Amino acid sequence: MLVQRQHVLHPRACPWQISSWTIGQGFFTLDTPPEGTKCGPTATLLPLANRPMPIPKIARTLLEPRRLLPFQRWTRRARLRSIHRSVQPLHGSRAPKLAPEDAVVLCVVRNGESWITDFISHHLDIGFRHLVFLDNGSTDETVELARRDDSVTMLRTDLPFRGHNTLFRRYLVERFGRGRWSLTVDIDEFWDYPFSSEVTLGRFFSHLREQGNNAVVAHMLDLFAPELPEAARPLDFYRHYDLSAITRDGLDCDRGFRACGFDAIVPGSTSLGLYRGGIRAQVFGLSTVWLSKMPLLYFDEELDPLVHQHFSRRGRIAKTSTVLCHYKFIHTFRTQVAEALRRKQHFRNSWDYLHYRDALRREPNPDFMRPTTRSLRSVDQLVDEGFLAVSDAYRRLVSDSAGAPGITP
Repeated sequence: MLVQRQHVLHPRACPWQISSWTIGQGFFTLDTPPEGTKCGPTATLLPLANRPMPIPKIARTLLEPRRLLPFQRWTRRARLRSIHRSVQPLHGSRAPKLAPEDAVVLCVVRNGESWITDFISHHLDIGFRHLVFLDNGSTDETVELARRDDSVTMLRTDLPFRGHNTLFRRYLVERFGRGRWSLTVDIDEFWDYPFSSEVTLGRFFSHLREQGNNAVVAHMLDLFAPELPEAARPLDFYRHYDLSAITRDGLDCDRGFRACGFDAIVPGSTSLGLYRGGIRAQVFGLSTVWLSKMPLLYFDEELDPLVHQHFSRRGRIAKTSTVLCHYKFIHTFRTQVAEALRRKQHFRNSWDYLHYRDALRREPNPDFMRPTTRSLRSVDQLVDEGFLAVSDAYRRLVSDSAGAPGITP
């Protein structure tokens, strides 16, 4: 079976002068994107069936994804060591006893009391065995609520979130996710996978390993109520979603991937994509909202985890995608916006939150409802609507599972 390793060409490359070439143990043919697309030319790794002329050294340098220089690798390791020195244990085991097949949830959190109880119970119910939180200076009841569960390890660091965001996540994966599946998510993101009522989490992970995968894409689905509530509501109150304003690009066509030297092995399937926009962009006037991540990773000897807060390098991406139910627009949303603007610890000085603030000033009670709004009853309906991709192999697994008649490959 042929898998395609997609590489985005450097702008200085001259694809019109070189039609195909050999690199390393494989070779590439040029794939020029259709006119009007945003992505640049790509090169597809092909089997050694035909041998063209070797690639010139300069062209090889231009084609290959960016690698960290030695001093950059040293700097990253030094910063990870500084994080390790700053971490203080607050609750639970610092080295939880887990079997290799046990999966863990990893989360950097600050002031997450509105979600943390439901977050813990949701992921334990799915089948995760342990959750590790890295608290970054919570001033509410987050730590106290997490301490009620024996399946939780709570750590704390006082290093600033800004400048350490990605490294915090990588630190957790390196410390707790080596040689096992780990899910790295935010406190307001609740992960799920297609047909989870039919296939256990352990069987899902076994299937991914049988397919040779070590990375799984998840798309954020913003869930909301008709209006921002003033008082606390249970999370199942937020059941509405809207797919109409979501756009999809190819996984290899984003400058964010190119910036972090993305060279994952992308399956030969057009069902996977990089999602942007959605109701968040529509209501608050945001020009760029990334909805796609790679939060589910199997940290083996090949994977270079979380070189970006959303993406990893050298991942063998599964053809089946998953969902992150995103509960951002709850009763504390206005408080979140005010705190983010005060602390300025988020991306580009909390640029997104400036848009949230300005939109709330124009319309204090924004209307999220659209004619295309739907109510989420099951993750499986997202498969029918084309939001989630499911591979043929996984469909066969579901069909063979007990209690799944009528599901066809």
